[in-house]
Amino acid sequence: MWTYDQQRRLALEGKLLERYQPDFQFYDPTGDTYIQGWIQTNGGNRYQLRAQLDDGFPYTEPDLFVVNPKTLWLQGGRGTVNSLGVSHAFHVLGTGTDGCVQICHIRDWDASITLVKVLLMGILWCEAYDAHLRTGQDICDFLKG
Repeated sequence: MWTYDQQRRLALEGKLLERYQPDFQFYDPTGDTYIQGWIQTNGGNRYQLRAQLDDGFPYTEPDLFVVNPKTLWLQGGRGTVNSLGVSHAFHVLGTGTDGCVQICHIRDWDASITLVKVLLMGILWCEAYDAHLRTGQDICDFLKG
């Protein structure tokens, strides 16, 4: 259950999402809360991202997943990102319980960071993944930091 302060923060986050990320929606804002939506990269590929909030939000970092497509292939079909586990080269933290890739998105989390920024980092990751598919380079070659 969300505290009063968390409810106020979630309301603010909802307004920010409506304005800056209108393709993302809140789901189950009173329980298993997450934000989910579709993006299309400059290369034309579509990905569905999910930011999962735990009961410590905004003081704890939300988990960010690529939920569709569930299997993310490495360039040339040499395996999957899903099977890499924790990988700096691909900026992933393994997979969630449902097998979806978890993206490493923000190095030093604090409560001032909004979900808009989390989703922007997810969008950048998807663009870097598309670049990996084109070039074979690691995602970290495109995402510095």
